[in-house]
Amino acid sequence: MKSIELRSYIGRTAIIVGLAASAVFNAGATTGPAANIGASSGDDQTALVGTTLPVPYAVLVTDANGNAVSGSPVTWTITGLNGSLSTASTTTNAAGLATDTLTLGTLAGNNKVVATDVLGGNVVFDSTGTPGNAVSIGLSSGNAQTGTVGAPLANSLAVLCLDAFGNTSNSSKIIWTAGSGGDSFAYGSSSTSGGIATRPLTLGTVPGINTATAKINGTSLSYTFTETAVPGPVTAVVILGGNDQVGSTTGALSSPFTVEATDSYGNPVKGTQIDWSASIAGDSFSLGSAITNSNGSASSTLTLGTAFGLHNATANVDGTAIQQAFVATEGVQAVVTAQYSPTPQYVPTDFMGLSYQKTYISQQYFEVQNLAVVALFNNLGPGVLRFVGEKTTSSIIWNPTGPGNVSGTVSTVDLTRLAAFIKAVNWKVLYGIALANNTPAQAASEAAAVAKAFGSNLLGFEIGNEPDNYANAVYGTLAVPQVAGYTFQDYISTTPVYSSGGALLPSWPAFASAIQAAVPNAPLTGSTGGTAWALNMAASNQAPNLALLTRHYYHLPPPSGTAPTMTQLLAPDPTVPVTYSELAQAAVSANIPGGYRISECNSVAGGVGVPGVTNAFGTALWAIDFMFSNTAYQSTGELQRRRQHSRSKL
Repeated sequence: MKSIELRSYIGRTAIIVGLAASAVFNAGATTGPAANIGASSGDDQTALVGTTLPVPYAVLVTDANGNAVSGSPVTWTITGLNGSLSTASTTTNAAGLATDTLTLGTLAGNNKVVATDVLGGNVVFDSTGTPGNAVSIGLSSGNAQTGTVGAPLANSLAVLCLDAFGNTSNSSKIIWTAGSGGDSFAYGSSSTSGGIATRPLTLGTVPGINTATAKINGTSLSYTFTETAVPGPVTAVVILGGNDQVGSTTGALSSPFTVEATDSYGNPVKGTQIDWSASIAGDSFSLGSAITNSNGSASSTLTLGTAFGLHNATANVDGTAIQQAFVATEGVQAVVTAQYSPTPQYVPTDFMGLSYQKTYISQQYFEVQNLAVVALFNNLGPGVLRFVGEKTTSSIIWNPTGPGNVSGTVSTVDLTRLAAFIKAVNWKVLYGIALANNTPAQAASEAAAVAKAFGSNLLGFEIGNEPDNYANAVYGTLAVPQVAGYTFQDYISTTPVYSSGGALLPSWPAFASAIQAAVPNAPLTGSTGGTAWALNMAASNQAPNLALLTRHYYHLPPPSGTAPTMTQLLAPDPTVPVTYSELAQAAVSANIPGGYRISECNSVAGGVGVPGVTNAFGTALWAIDFMFSNTAYQSTGELQRRRQHSRSKL
């Protein structure tokens, strides 16, 4: 009982009891005609579109004194959206109540129903139809955009989801999946609001098509976006060809200087203006400026003036400080004179060194019990001992739990034995880790064991060996490429790159990241090959990860038909003053703390000795002269490669 009310009337007194249905009765009085209509229940309901409301609408009809009026007609009318009523008119029951039931229409939104009594009084009921689950998905916005590699697209991807009646569906979960092209989402799901779900997409780091899919969770319904990634702004220019040429007289060099403009991910950039300039009066270029082609390259040919000696030239990205230096040499006499620097240079205490295949680690050679070898190294003084990270056709297997002294493998036992030898002679180690035929996880495991074993005697980790020759058929009895089609951009790619056959290509950044995760601040060296890759490495986005810039050098090519002679060996190499000056400058420009070092060198290439040359006294003289040449051009050291018949030669 809600209330008890005492009312006084002329001639009578009545006690009025308020009922839950709001009906009021006057004891001893006759009910009058309908005078008022009011809402009793069912207002402000919410349900899915197309469904019947769970609570009927109800009105109370009363007379002037508030008594419930039975049998009074009530008319029901829909004035909003497209729902339907169970009946168009009803009459009140004994309690003065009239009811009707609404089935919501298929359109989401507010449904209005009006109940009208015989006097025209009315009650308005409001109910809301909410959308159903999404049964369709389509494009809202964000498809077919073009953006910069590695960056978020300007507009988020957006899909529109509808229910079975075409209403925009709210709170439907959308799963976002990146497809081809290396693109990515920061989060993998979102929910619809007003039927729309959005997610920002970051493009992959390689130019081309990027796809992404939005899918209604728990269904097969999806929409696929197709976006285009284009190279970013130019951040570097790398040398493709023409550097280190020698001109004996004035005139045009035989090959043009060629550069490639790349973005921060190493992608070639088309349409970039390259300005060419020479620092020597009288020198000139065939083109003062050139626009990079679809491969990102541009060329111009240098014509030498009358000045003998070194000629410097620069390829500069127009309007920026991004540039690449070229060097050419004019005049034979200038080449010979340039072999020697008039400025005294400091020779580091560990300047000299020896380079061995990694297979020697598992042999009983570098151990403290080998007193003759210990004495030899001590007599030579401080130096660097390098171990090549991989064979010419395969890797040296890392087996941390192996027994040791097993050919073709390196174990923790082998490293412990080698570390004892290194500490006994107080040399440093440049330790090679395989790049081809290896994995970053294996490399990290081996690096952690090496760092623990050698401690402060570790000079650096050398990842791979001569990767610039992976694509060349130069090694093995049956010479075949180790990695067909391998390029410098593959070598420094920060994202996975696959061959045409689907094989994952070896990546220096992937191995470097894994090693530095296992050995914080691990000293890394590279690129462990020829001059071009060393200079490109110093100019790449991987230069900050280098502790030492390295390259290899052989004075004479391997025997082919006629063996090299001592006369050829003792003739000056005109490329040395040019390339070594470039390496020194590249290391300084890239802020590489260890400078550059010749991590493998010898008199004759090919891996075997040439009787009468490589084992002759003249080669010893050449080696000493070559060491001084290295010093003159600011190399921090050189490591002579061990030969088959000259094991102890520096």
